[in-house]
This record gives sequence, C-alpha cells and structure tokens, in this order.
Amino acid sequence: MAINRREFLILGAGFGFTTFGFSPSAQAENGSSLAEFSTLIAQAPPIVPVFGRHSGFMVQSDYGDFSNNFEVVFPSRVSGLAQVYRDNAQSQFPWFGPLPPEYAFTCSPQGQTSKNLHGSFFGSGDASDVGLIQSNFKDFGSKNGHLELIVRHGDRLALYWRASNVPLLWTGPLYIPSSEPHRGNPAMVQSTFGTLGNFEVVVPHGQSGLIHYVRFNDNPDVPWSGANRFAEELGQVDAVALLQSDYLDAGETDGHLEVIARSGTKLFSLWRSSQPPYKWTLLPQSITDGLAVPLAVTGVPGFIQTSDRDFHLVVPLQNGGMAHLRRQNNLDASWVLESQFGGSFGAVSAVSLLQNKSSTTGLDLLARVAKPESRFEHFYASTEDLTWNPGSHFEEQPKTNMATEGEWQVPYSLEFGTVGVHAALLHTGNVLFLGYEDIVENENSTVSILNPTTGKQVNVLPNPQRNKFCCGHAFLSDGRLVLASGNVGETSAKSLHTFTPNGDSGTWTDFGAMSGGIRWYPTCTTLPDGRVLILAGTAQVFTTIHQTTCSQDFASPGVPRQVNKSYEIFDGATKAPSIPVPELFDDCEESLGLYGLYPFVYVLPDGRLLIHGNTRTYFLDINTNTVDLLPARTQLKTSRTYPSEGSTVLLPLRPEENYQAKVMILGGGVACSFVPSQNPNCGQGQPIDPISGNPVQTNCQGDFRDDWPSTDQCEILNISALDQGWKVVAAMNHPRVLPDAVLLPDGTVFVCGGSSTGTADAARMPVMQAELYNPSTNQWKKLASMHVPRLYHAAAILLPSGEVMTSGTDKFYNVPPFDHAENRVEVFKPPYLFKGPRPKIVSVTNQVGYGEIFSVFTSDTAAFDYACFIAPGAATHSLNMQQRWVGLKTVNSTLDDELLLEAPPNSNIAPPGYYMLFLMSKNGVPSEAKFIKLNL
Repeated sequence: MAINRREFLILGAGFGFTTFGFSPSAQAENGSSLAEFSTLIAQAPPIVPVFGRHSGFMVQSDYGDFSNNFEVVFPSRVSGLAQVYRDNAQSQFPWFGPLPPEYAFTCSPQGQTSKNLHGSFFGSGDASDVGLIQSNFKDFGSKNGHLELIVRHGDRLALYWRASNVPLLWTGPLYIPSSEPHRGNPAMVQSTFGTLGNFEVVVPHGQSGLIHYVRFNDNPDVPWSGANRFAEELGQVDAVALLQSDYLDAGETDGHLEVIARSGTKLFSLWRSSQPPYKWTLLPQSITDGLAVPLAVTGVPGFIQTSDRDFHLVVPLQNGGMAHLRRQNNLDASWVLESQFGGSFGAVSAVSLLQNKSSTTGLDLLARVAKPESRFEHFYASTEDLTWNPGSHFEEQPKTNMATEGEWQVPYSLEFGTVGVHAALLHTGNVLFLGYEDIVENENSTVSILNPTTGKQVNVLPNPQRNKFCCGHAFLSDGRLVLASGNVGETSAKSLHTFTPNGDSGTWTDFGAMSGGIRWYPTCTTLPDGRVLILAGTAQVFTTIHQTTCSQDFASPGVPRQVNKSYEIFDGATKAPSIPVPELFDDCEESLGLYGLYPFVYVLPDGRLLIHGNTRTYFLDINTNTVDLLPARTQLKTSRTYPSEGSTVLLPLRPEENYQAKVMILGGGVACSFVPSQNPNCGQGQPIDPISGNPVQTNCQGDFRDDWPSTDQCEILNISALDQGWKVVAAMNHPRVLPDAVLLPDGTVFVCGGSSTGTADAARMPVMQAELYNPSTNQWKKLASMHVPRLYHAAAILLPSGEVMTSGTDKFYNVPPFDHAENRVEVFKPPYLFKGPRPKIVSVTNQVGYGEIFSVFTSDTAAFDYACFIAPGAATHSLNMQQRWVGLKTVNSTLDDELLLEAPPNSNIAPPGYYMLFLMSKNGVPSEAKFIKLNL
C-alpha cells in the first residue's frame, strides 16, 4: 500500500445548507438521557453513493491534516465504548487511543486544551459492535461532519454522535423508540433517501429475521420510523452488514439498500427496492452454499461496494482467519472466493472494511482478534491483485493489576435527563439519583432510581415538583429519605420532602416549607432518636461569598447573604421550631469567612454533634442547646467546606477500641481570608494558599480561577484527645479539591475524583487516579484511574456489593470543556474483590435491637474475621451526610455454620435505621451485604 496517498473529499460540495435542531418532543420520544443538542448544519448528500455508504466499526473521515483519518469505535473492556483514530498524514500511519484523559488548559472561558481531551472512552454498559458513519450534520463553523454510531445495549438501540468542533465531545445515548427485541450488531448508513439523507439501520431481530429502522432527517424532529421486520424465514440471525449500492431499477433515482446477514455459519444476501412499497428480497441461495469451496463463517462481516462497482465481503472463519469474497457486478454478479488469510492471528470476531479515499484501488480492513482481548489487526490490499498484507495493530490498554489497584467499569447511563448530583442508597438496594433539568434550571427535579445489579431504571412520577438540587439529605429511622431545601427559587429553597422507597420505585411527600425558612446548602444528620437534624445553609438563595473576587455576596443592595445560624429537627411528620445557634459560623471574627455551607456534621459516641465549617470545629449539645468551640483551628489555613471543599469521614468505630471516634478531613483548595471589620459585613477578602496562608495570585482573568492550587493535606481529630487538636497525617498522592471519600467494609477510606486546581464552579484539572487510606498504618495507596471525570456536583457511595458507585458533574456549574450533562455512572471494584472467595451470608434476621445478640448463618465460619454495620450513603458536593462504619462484637457459637454477633450498644454509636451488614474474611474479602434495621 502506497504511503503517499493524498486526496480530499468534500461531502455535498456545491449544495446549499439547511439549519435545524432537535426538538424537546423528539427527546421525549427517543427516551433520551440528553439535556440539549447543539445547533447543526446538514448538507445534502453527495450524488455518488458508493464511497462510505456502508456499515462497519471503521470509517475514513474528513478529519486530519492533509489526509483523511481512519476512525474506529468498539466495545471497551471497561464497559461503554472506546475510540481510536489513525493519523493518515503521518508516514508511519500511527494509531492513537484509546487513551486515558490528559488535560492541559489555559485560563479562559474556552479552556484551551492540548493532548487528548476526555480521553477515548464514552458511553456505558455492555455494548455490541457498532455501526459507525460520518454524517453530513455539522456544528456551526465546522468543515467536518459528525461521527455518528448505532449500538445495541441489551435489547435497546442507542445513537451516539460526536461534535465536529473542539473538544469533539461524544453525546448520547439517544434510544430508538422500539419495544422489539434485538440481538447481534446493528448496521447503519446515511442513505440518499430524503433531501438531507436518512439514517438507515438494520439489526437482527431477537427471535428471527431482521428489523429495519429509518430516521427521517428532513423532519426537524428527526423521528425514527417504526420497526419494519423482514426475512423471518432466515430464522435466527447473528450478524449483519449494510450498504447502499448503485443498483437502480426502472424509475428509481436512489440506489438499493443491500444487506449481508449471517445465520449460523452461512451468509445470505438481501436487497430492498428504492420505490414503494420498498420491498425486501432475500436471494434464495446462501452465498456460502454457492461457493466452490465450502466455508463455515462466524463473527461480524465487512461489506463494501468499491468504485469499480464490485461488492467485496470479508468475513471471519470458524477455524480462524478470514475469507475474502467478491461479486463482480459488471460481469455475472456471482460471488467468488478470492482468498483466505490471517490464519496466523487465530480467531477473528469482527471485520470492518473500506476503500481508501486516497486511492482508486486501495482497500483497508480492521479485524478484531480474540486473543489478546481488544486487539485489532490492520490489513491492506489493492483491488488490482487482492493480496492482503498485514499492517499495523493496536489494542485497548490492558486491565490494571486488579488485585492491587482494583478496576473501574462504566455500566450505566442515567436516563430521564438525570445527572447524579445527589446519590442515596436506599434500603431496597436501589440508588436514588437526583439532579435538575439540565436544559434550563427551573423549579423541578430530575430523578432516576437505579438497580445497580440489573440496570433497571425508574422515574418516580410525580417527582418532587420542586428543584431539590443543592438540598441536604439523611435517613429517618424508618428508612425514609429526608430532603431539605433546594435551588433557584425561594419555594424550593424552603422546601422539605421525604422519599419512601417501595420496591423498584417509591413515593414523594411534600411537607411544605421548613420552620427555619431558606436553607440553601444545608447538612442533614440522623440523630440518636431516629429524627433528622437540618442545620445551617444560607438564609438567602445562593452562596454567601463570591469565591473568585473574595467579596461578600448580597441578596439585594445593603442586604448581605448570611449563613442561617439555626437548626431544626424533623421526625417525618412534625416540623419542630427552628432553634438559633448564633455561636456557629461567626462570619467575620478572626477572618473566619463565610463558609458555613454544607458543614461537616457527625453524631459522636457521647451524643454531642461535631460541626465543622471553614477551619473551625464546634460541639453542639441539642439537649441543652449549648455550643463549645474547639480552640485549635485546622492546620490547613483555608476552608474545607464549600466552596473550596475537601471531604471528610468519621473513621471506623470499633468495639475493641471502645468506639473511639476520630474525624478525618482531606483535600481542599484556595479559600478567602477576610480582614476583620467593625461593620456586620465581612468586607473585602483575599485568596490565600491552603498550606502557607499567604495570598495567592492568579494568571486567569474574570471569573476563572482554575489555576488556584488544591492541597493533598489530611488531618485527623481524635475526640478522646481534643487538647491535641487537629493533627496532620499522611498526605494523599494527589492534591484534590472537590473529592469524594467513601468508607469501605475493610475499614479503609477510598478517595476519588476532584480537581488538582480551582474551586467549586471553576475546576478543570480532574484527578483521575483513585487512592486508598489505611487508618491503621497511616499510609496511602494508589489505585486504578477512573474513566469519567468527576468535578463539581459529583457523588460517590458504597454499594451492598462492596463496590463504589460514582456519578455527577453537571452542565451549568462546571467550566468548559466539562460544561455538559454527565449522565454516566462509574463503578469501582476495590482490590479486595480480587483476593479470593467471598464470605456468604446465607441467612440473617432483618432487624435487631441495641445490644442484641443475633445469628448469621454463613457457609464458612472458619474463614470469618469480623463483621461491621455500614450506614447507606447519601452524598452530594463532596459530602456524604449518612455513611457510618460501626464494628460488631463476635460471640462464640456452638454451631459450625453460625456466627453470633452483638448489635451496637446504643444509638449514639449507631443511630437507628437501616445498615448494611458485611462479613469480612481473614483474607480481607467482604461478603455481599444484607440490610438490617437497627431499632430503638
């Protein structure tokens, strides 16, 4: 294959432009998880339909300098999809990707970028092979068309598309509305039907035959047709390839659609006429039966028509390698076997074939080989001699050492427009995700309830009918989730709701306005009596401090926004009066600043509440309504609460340590220090460095402070030694602002996400590598890197499986290029899940009382080490208001398959409600959890 092939192809040259967008009705019809669509330009399709009008997972695009890159999309090892491209402008034709994200930005609203933005991973869940095209839809100002693909997720077909302007973000999934079952791989082309060119999709039916869908691109709503099922006489079809040929019958102006279908080990040919009634015709003899040499085929074939009108078909063989078949359409139009090749590469699962745009004779194909996993071999040939030559290869990055680093997967995307800004694990085992309508923020919420095992999602309607984004949340002892406050309007900011789980769904209850009025960014905490305390937040909607200018925000001229220095207690039925606590969050004293939003709150074993905001720690006794101030501030000079938030955990409460309480805070960023003032307002402040406390400068202009540094510093407060104050412990491997911290069953602290620079609303240097803190050794350990950046408005919670699920990062409150709705959820499997057999809880009671001894039947008592209760998480804004780890005492049992455990001694140590029971093996492997209700 010549290496100096250069030729440009401009789609639709000489045709006019038509502008249109996607309507909200089309979004609803398609079951889209998308929030909005960019405005597009569509060009009329080219007259000649041969080049590129075929299906496959590789296309030759019009991207690239001086030449046309090869673009490839395939199912990723980590779930979802991965993208690779070959730079055909370079002499060695190097492949790039799939790569982990790398970021290098300047300070500007556009976020200038170098290296590969967002990496090469997108989508979620189990995915089939894709049908990939470059369409004639373009972003304004772009000369390139979108990459678009169709993929099967389970029974559902999903469309994804990639913007043609930097940063080239993939958007999707957009689901084709259909109740039909599907299997195998879908194939897609953009045909010449319609002025703008319809999308044509053919996919195997889940039972027999094939289904044809059409997207009518001339309609501004771009609707999909219903399912047109055909060729049922083929029985079960396993794979399909599609193209639009130059074949015309009398009176036709558009070429036929042509399909190659594999059923078992045979190939069949079908075609559709281009005029009503658009009938599909199945040729009676299989292609493979008509060959002189019998072939047993498998996998996904590659199928094209070249510029000399011939059909070329390359298909994997059951005994390894591939076969190349050709139909000479200018002669007798019969299929002949040209060659068998690639046997040395072993089994091949899928092939994608194209004619190189830079040559009239060049053919290129990619073959996905079975071993090693996700390896692709490139071959090239000429139509003049049809000898296939091996070229280069690439493969997806191998999995990490899972026993030491764990593994990330991207199993699902949230539907119903939901971004998981808030995440709460319900005692049903499902996860409630809550956000706002990402098209425009209004007085409403978006909600998805996800079964993390099956992927089933439910939209609980009617939803709260308030914007619960930026609320606080915690569980009542009966398992109802309390959600206090919200966003945008005063009505939502005062609102109080509960969610009652019920099976795969649940019900919302509106309790009107809170007693304390507006509480924007409050913290909720389950109390020892099972009620929920609602604390702080702002007394007016929106933040008290303008982080980028270090000046106090004003609700109106002369009225500064202030922290709501009060709390109220809710029992699930009655709203108690608001109780003032003026000692909390003294805004200006000693330059404390206005940082009393989403304060860190914990119930301590002595019944008091630890409350931490900015650099100050308080102890509140709600029985006497008295507040004690810890004299010593944190060692870090800046706030770890909003808007420069780090994260926090109450470290494990162990019976062998007499439930000694230690609170850990970690990470954080630049915050503002205020000059003391005699007036009630804080006046003008200045940003200071977290470590030194010295003023920091920025090279950024306007409201973008994305170069402000974060910190890797961590501190622990031992409640049994308060006179020692906050003590610095081992630093994280990465500085982080906006991280999430999750308690794991083995007593370690898992930390992920955040940014190495910036603050809330202005963070764009995501930290992708997770890490693990061991409180027993005071050491951090690096773990595998995530694939989905989690910045502002993200969450992470522990699942009953022992895995960690992450979600969030929204559109309106993140800066470019992260200002889009991130619907994907990602799941981390910690290293302990790769260390051997898991303990199994065969049976256990579903509720216990304090100090009660209860039986747990398990299959291997000899391997048992210890057990713990972990409260289900309720997380948002880097703060989990609900998680709590409580160790259980073990009592000797006389039965071989029975463990006797003792419930926590009182409700100060473990407030009443639902807990996950984990058994830990001596190898440090947790069981799957069972939910147990701890009763007063």
